[in-house]
Amino acid sequence: MFLVWMLVACWEPTETDDHGMVGQIIDVGGNPVSGVLVASLEAQQITDEAGQFAVQYKPPETLVNFEYRGVHYQRVYQPAVDARRVSIQLPGLRDVSASCELDVPCDLFVKWDLGSGLSASTSAACEPGKAVTLSGVPRQIPEVSCNNEVGLVNRALDRHPQVRVEERGEGWVILPPRMPVRVEIRTDDRPPSECAVQIGDRVAAPLGKGLFIAEVSGEVTATAICDGRPGLPRTFVVAEGQTLPVEWSSQGPTLDLVALLPGAEKAWVVSESEKPGWLLEIAASADGTFALPSLPPGLYRIGAGDSGRMALEAVPPNLEAGALTLAGDSTASVVGFLKLDADLVEGVVPLRSR
Repeated sequence: MFLVWMLVACWEPTETDDHGMVGQIIDVGGNPVSGVLVASLEAQQITDEAGQFAVQYKPPETLVNFEYRGVHYQRVYQPAVDARRVSIQLPGLRDVSASCELDVPCDLFVKWDLGSGLSASTSAACEPGKAVTLSGVPRQIPEVSCNNEVGLVNRALDRHPQVRVEERGEGWVILPPRMPVRVEIRTDDRPPSECAVQIGDRVAAPLGKGLFIAEVSGEVTATAICDGRPGLPRTFVVAEGQTLPVEWSSQGPTLDLVALLPGAEKAWVVSESEKPGWLLEIAASADGTFALPSLPPGLYRIGAGDSGRMALEAVPPNLEAGALTLAGDSTASVVGFLKLDADLVEGVVPLRSR
């Protein structure tokens, strides 16, 4: 009986089917990968110099597992397409820094579907405001879920464990799941006939009676353009069940830059005094002027034309309130600063050189 068990334990399949997998592991360049431990629930084998292996398994667990550069891989048998020998090609890999922008710590489970029955996964600790380096991971954007066993997961993460990952520059950002947020257009005069509302990077859908909705997450800005005139933007951190008011008026201040920059099609207004601030993009009116929202007291950076100059100009000292103080000279753009000590609700904003 012992001899029979030994013969079964040492048996190696000769071709891939529902009793075992025979194949080769190669890297992204097609080179064999040796010294990798390939394992099923039934058996295991280390790939030879040619990257070859043969491992037994039993239904329903017709799959093998292995690790490469600290990342776990799983290859599932595909009876409809797998040949006698399976070629497992690893994806292009990289080291990536992932910044955690969740509001609670959690354990991340990161998974890639690499096609042809191959998947990869790894895990990492996610601390709010900190970055973690993931080494030797596939280049494409993964799916990420968040688990916390100490009871600190907030309600949103508890109900929606699938968090989001976005690529920014050379790294990733881990973001909370999106949730529905409503925006209400509020006005003291006539209601607008048509509005385009955006919350963060999402276009909001109309619900009727001045209400709009979009699914967003994190820190976002809500903007509205109604009947060609912008409402006052609102920056906030998303929480479930919010309804955010965006103030709008059919009348408001105007910025006339036609003499300085004829043909300018867009202007940008940035709130400098609010923390966090907001940015509003405004299209030129038919006469070339720009309709501003009614602005409360504060400091605003305003530009038109080449937006690349917007962040380069320093705030000039001793700004005079109520006028757009121009910073520098350029034939391609206008950048200025508007200091307000009182609400700005109408009229044309005067221009002054620094």
